Amino acid sequence: MVSKYGVLKLLSSRQKHTKAVSAIPSKTKQRNIMSAFVTKGVMLKNNVVTATEIKLAGFLAEHNIAFQTADHMSDLINGILEDFGVEHKIAMKRTKATAVITEVLVKVKNRL
Repeated sequence: MVSKYGVLKLLSSRQKHTKAVSAIPSKTKQRNIMSAFVTKGVMLKNNVVTATEIKLAGFLAEHNIAFQTADHMSDLINGILEDFGVEHKIAMKRTKATAVITEVLVKVKNRL
């Protein structure tokens, strides 16, 4: 079984494709298409914080933990991260936890 990326790679090495690409002026050639989808290195701070908040909200919902716990849990996690020198600030209280569960996690679950 060959992946779609493998097929594209194979077709891009064919003589007809290389001849057509070489006829295009170099200024108008597109950059590598995979570089638009693959990110290397560390995630942006906002993405890390967002992913953490979604996971914490999922944890609260999965284990049937009271949403009032989110008020104290975000402060606790920020304190722990601060002790290790991590500068991410998680700002999720019970209102945001409820919104994340109802607006994000439930919609993702329904889509599956």
